[in-house]
Amino acid sequence: MWTSKLMATTKLTHMLTRTGNRPLNSESSQTALDAGDRSFSKKPERFRKQFRPGDRATRDHEAAALAKAKGPLVPPVLAQGEDAGGPWLELANCGDVDLRQLIASSGPLPSDAALTLASSCAQALLQVHQRGVVHGDVKPANFLLDNTGKLGIVDFENAVWREGERIRRPVRKGFTGGTHGYAPVQARLGHVPDPSFDVFGFGATIHFILVGRRPPLHEDGSFDERLLQRLRPTLAPSLGKLIHDCLAREAEARPKIEELPRRIEQLTVPTHPDIEFEVALLEGRSADPELGQAQERVIALRSHWGQRLDRILQEIPISEIDQPIEDRLDAAERFCRAAALCLRFAPLLPRLRERLARAQIKIPQLLLILPGEAKRLLGTGQLTSSSELATRAKKLATLLAEIPLERQDAAEILASVLRAAESIQRHVEAEEPKQRELWQQLETAESQLDLGRAREFLQELQERYSGTTPFTTAARDRLHRLGWLLERLSGGRPQVERAAQLLSNHACPELLRLFTRIEENLGRDRIERQEINLDLVARVLGELLESHPRLDLNGARRELKQLRLGLSQRVIQLLDSMDTRLHSDPVPIRPLIQDLEEIDRILLLGALIDTRDASRSALVDRLERLRLRVEEISEQGQRLMQGAKDQFDHGRLTTALFDLERALKATEREGAGEEAKDSQLGIREELERIRHLREEVQAATRRNRELAEMHHRLTAQGQESLDARQRLQEERGELLQFLIEHGSRAFAPRYRTELFDLGLTTARERAESGEIAYLHEQSPEAQKRIAQELLQLLEKTRSELAIPKDGPLATIEDRWRSYYERAAGDARDLREQAEREARRKLQLLLSAALLLLAAGVAAWALLG
Repeated sequence: MWTSKLMATTKLTHMLTRTGNRPLNSESSQTALDAGDRSFSKKPERFRKQFRPGDRATRDHEAAALAKAKGPLVPPVLAQGEDAGGPWLELANCGDVDLRQLIASSGPLPSDAALTLASSCAQALLQVHQRGVVHGDVKPANFLLDNTGKLGIVDFENAVWREGERIRRPVRKGFTGGTHGYAPVQARLGHVPDPSFDVFGFGATIHFILVGRRPPLHEDGSFDERLLQRLRPTLAPSLGKLIHDCLAREAEARPKIEELPRRIEQLTVPTHPDIEFEVALLEGRSADPELGQAQERVIALRSHWGQRLDRILQEIPISEIDQPIEDRLDAAERFCRAAALCLRFAPLLPRLRERLARAQIKIPQLLLILPGEAKRLLGTGQLTSSSELATRAKKLATLLAEIPLERQDAAEILASVLRAAESIQRHVEAEEPKQRELWQQLETAESQLDLGRAREFLQELQERYSGTTPFTTAARDRLHRLGWLLERLSGGRPQVERAAQLLSNHACPELLRLFTRIEENLGRDRIERQEINLDLVARVLGELLESHPRLDLNGARRELKQLRLGLSQRVIQLLDSMDTRLHSDPVPIRPLIQDLEEIDRILLLGALIDTRDASRSALVDRLERLRLRVEEISEQGQRLMQGAKDQFDHGRLTTALFDLERALKATEREGAGEEAKDSQLGIREELERIRHLREEVQAATRRNRELAEMHHRLTAQGQESLDARQRLQEERGELLQFLIEHGSRAFAPRYRTELFDLGLTTARERAESGEIAYLHEQSPEAQKRIAQELLQLLEKTRSELAIPKDGPLATIEDRWRSYYERAAGDARDLREQAEREARRKLQLLLSAALLLLAAGVAAWALLG
């Protein structure tokens, strides 16, 4: 007889307390109780089972089954109804944790606790069968336990019972069992559930309690005992035989439901030392019973492995969903290797149970997103990253196959991921030579300053990789920067030529040859030249060498340095001449002014650099001192005012401010009369206005550069930064418009070009964002609306930027027109299908009405 039942019940209650009273609407409870598309929610004394919308038949069938099987272990129906979520039943709460949750939390149970649960399950099934009801879906998730160890049975939607001569059962085609893995082979053959179905489910449930997995079956449906024998070598033979009999392939070979309580009661409960030894084997720890020598060797080996495996698990970090996918993959691979070892030798290892509960949800979720991410990388031209991710997806799928997963579609998930990863790798191998060849051709064209050919290769890259991607964006930005730098550099030719003339036609053959090549490749007629000084020419040459080291620019840089050095020495000569003239008596004003004008021309050329005789800053300071002395001598207020106006009209605000300040000082020297005061007041007001405008222009210029750099950084982040980039583009558009209106005229063409490029980039990024929304949208009407809005946006952009119809946006517009036509066609097909369905339903209603009318006439005739 069962003499240790009280001790086993106490242990089970401790496990339930350790598992905790988790609410049934939590993630773990939802998974445990979910059946099909139904869900559960719980109140303190009752819980609600929600069915699929419109599935009143299943709700009514389960309510009838619960009423038929009513008893102390079956929760009564408290209320039923229907709301926006669908039909529902409210049942009395008979437990907080189901057996699946219990095993998932605590792992396989020792034999004594397993026998306690087996006895309770058998009693519950016997009570249900005594009331003439076959449950039809016996599995761990349908046995609920409260924290005292009392068990209840739920989920009767698959129940079968007799009502007179008729068998009441749910209408099913094909598989007639409740859950795969817990239903016998007869369910796959379409047999009507009978008591032997519940006996098979009972045996599968006990196997799950002892092992933590559904019972493995051979291809013919017979029970495979090897897993049970390997993990539970000390299991009582009588308990193993009971499980084997319940899982027999033939229904006649299984015991009757009435025999189960008696057979369980006759089982011998292992002694405490045997239980200690059993648990020690499962947990991989040492025990201290009086064991035989062979058992001591077994437990010593398991204890050694348990310690090693625990250390391995402890060293594996727990990844979070917001971590980079590479870090999550590393942690998942390491955990899968360690978990596979633990499940072979110590399935109850405490750290394993703690980590496995999370990993069985997180790792399959991670695995499912890997092929899509690898495919996305392939489509964007990031071939190396795509191949590496596909390889790691295959590796993780292979490792995960060694870990038993509770989800039924595990094998299908692993197979589909392996197929997808292999397909991606084949595509990468075919694509790599083509991409490498295109990139080399692009670099060669850039080194030859052949921007036309480079654009052709870039266009081919964009067409090959679906428009704007991180890879094509990098190539586009590289080429765009090269073109912008070359166009900017070409604006230095007039200044170089002027500088050479100032030095009596100083020879600069390499520089002039470079300018000629740039003009030939960019097209003389298409260049909107923005003149830049020699200082900027030197900076642009340096930036070109930094970004495109294959360009041959060393000769041009040497000539530019010699040219600037010659002009700086010329400035020193002029300053010495001015200093000498200022000590003359009388002071010759006109030669001084001429020297100043020549120095100003050299300054505007940006030619000053450090020389052996003086530094650039020292030359500028000396010039300013001499300039002030000349102004103190000469009354030139009116001329300075006119010069300031001219400088302002040309957008040279700093020079205008400088001239205004000099004019103010000149008027102050003219006297203190009313006319002089009025003139000084006007100059001060104009000075303040121009100073404020210059500050605004400088701030706008700085902000424009900052926004351009921020946009470049955000572009590398992909779609996550799209909203931020669009906000930056809007702000940058306003700044560029302000700079065009109020900035230097010399830079206005550049700002217009940047505004044009900004409009194109904005349109392309919005089209890319719209394409993602379009592909994710399920409704054809919503897809049609998205396509229509994008076409309107592209038309507006093309109109605002004066882009021809066959211009840069033509390809995108054609693609969105095809999207619009396809969505419109799908929407039209859906409407036509809905109309046909409505007509069919109307015909059915009319037919039913005619039948009812005919039946009524026949009945009237019989009564008459």
